[in-house]
Amino acid sequence: MKTYTIHTTSILDRWTRFLGVMLTLALMMPAITVSQLSTYPNPAPVDLGTAGNFAILAETGISTTGTTHITGDIGISPYAASFITGFDLILPLASAFSTSALVTGKVYAPGYADPTPANLNTAVLNMGTAYTDAAGRSSNATELYTGNLTGQTLTRGVYKWGSVVTIGAGGVTISGSATDVWIFQIAQDLTLASGAIVHLSGGALASNIFWQVAGQVNLGTTAQMGGIILCQTQIAMNTGATLDGRALAQTAVTLIADTVTKPVTATESLTVVSTSPVNNAINVPLQTVLSITFSSALDTVVMKIMKDSRLSNIKNTGSEYYSADAKTLNVGVQLESNTAYFVAIFSAKGKNGSTLKSPFVYYFTTGSSFPSITVSGTVSSGTTGVSPQNSIVGLSTTTLERNGTPNFVAWANVDSNGTFTIPNVPKGILYPVAAKDVDNDGQINPDKGIDVVAIVDSIDVESSVTGVNLIFTRTTTSVGEILSVPSKFSLAQNYPNPFNPSTKIQYTIGNASLVSLKVYDVLGREVATLVNSLQEAGSYTIPFGVNNGTLGFSSGVYFYRLQAGSFVSTKKLILMK
Repeated sequence: MKTYTIHTTSILDRWTRFLGVMLTLALMMPAITVSQLSTYPNPAPVDLGTAGNFAILAETGISTTGTTHITGDIGISPYAASFITGFDLILPLASAFSTSALVTGKVYAPGYADPTPANLNTAVLNMGTAYTDAAGRSSNATELYTGNLTGQTLTRGVYKWGSVVTIGAGGVTISGSATDVWIFQIAQDLTLASGAIVHLSGGALASNIFWQVAGQVNLGTTAQMGGIILCQTQIAMNTGATLDGRALAQTAVTLIADTVTKPVTATESLTVVSTSPVNNAINVPLQTVLSITFSSALDTVVMKIMKDSRLSNIKNTGSEYYSADAKTLNVGVQLESNTAYFVAIFSAKGKNGSTLKSPFVYYFTTGSSFPSITVSGTVSSGTTGVSPQNSIVGLSTTTLERNGTPNFVAWANVDSNGTFTIPNVPKGILYPVAAKDVDNDGQINPDKGIDVVAIVDSIDVESSVTGVNLIFTRTTTSVGEILSVPSKFSLAQNYPNPFNPSTKIQYTIGNASLVSLKVYDVLGREVATLVNSLQEAGSYTIPFGVNNGTLGFSSGVYFYRLQAGSFVSTKKLILMK
């Protein structure tokens, strides 16, 4: 078993173009360490009333600086629309709502056309009622961990603190099912340190987590919050913070280039119910129909638009079609013998507005068993502060050539601790890629400054590999402006090596060059010319076998030499007959 420790390289910015196209996968199976073991009775959810129609609702102001992204409606009352600042609102004549490029939804304020003023008044009253309800619940635990939740795991229940509650950079885990409910009663401030993460584990939903805070809520730089915030004063989100939930403030909400996404409810969660072939099936026929059945009917129009969010290493596929009830997605395929396959779905949408909460992937093979090789490692936040949970890792046999797409052969999920194990990995030179769709728009768009990616140098897989470490980063370069070509020159070790009768030589050139690739024996005699031409920037794989040379080949050591412009590199290969 090999162990690699690999760091991100400058090729990251050259890969981001394809990530907006290929995005998909990986069913999350979080690994958790429970530190708060008591299971309390499940409290009833807090009824938000019409306040639950808003991603952000405030009474005195909503402000933003920088490029903020909000998914869901926002509203203010009783203060006027002039107290919504930084959004460049567009209000059509006599309209009940305005719009903003920063908001995927509608913006409501007093003074807009009916019925907006009355609806806002009701929503604000409902927000206050919800706050009072949450604050009045009987608690199961008081002053737990003296208010420092860093590194702890909390199961369902009602928790009460008379002091400040803090979550440090080590984060906190909310662990439970999609029907479990958490109510946190905080008499003073709630503070998340920079980079702190509220991890949701075991199917827990942000829509079932209620933070009732009498003081101020402060989310540090790149902090990641989950749940419904019912705040009696101000909610302040610092640069790059994210909220999967709702910000409901009885004073103001301030944002600095943040992301707020309305939470998915249990009824809105779209899940995969079954697949055909089943997961880990063996001896699958070479001609078959793949079927994936969801928990509710799919929005087939949106699914067609989102076709690029479905990925597989199957080369020959037919057209997609749906069952009469629109719950099952089908596609006919032609498979190859003794080959392991994966099918992955990153994003899906139901007719009822439900969305796929976690990426999904499953595996099958036309052979009698799966490859035993695995690739494992970690994905870390780096300077982005983005949790690796719900991110994915793929392995490609090639880097991205100009206007091309990598050839992915294996995928896996990343758990809440940032670790992954990719199963069923073929041998060869492979390129790991990690990605996360932070703003949940169904694409990887790192140029927005929200989504993140990680790229590392190639790994030589001959047996299981461990210690592949990927570090998230962002790029502010527009994806449309990034050429999908490498930024450096390199010559990889041939694979397999030793070989008989053939092997593959892979190399990368950073710009258009006159390229020469030749093979020499130990006496320095040229025995084969594999490339001698002008080539565009990109990655190339050249086959070499005993029939390529001008001289007869015998077992022994040979050398292959790449020259591209001023770049020269030589490596050794071994022929064994």
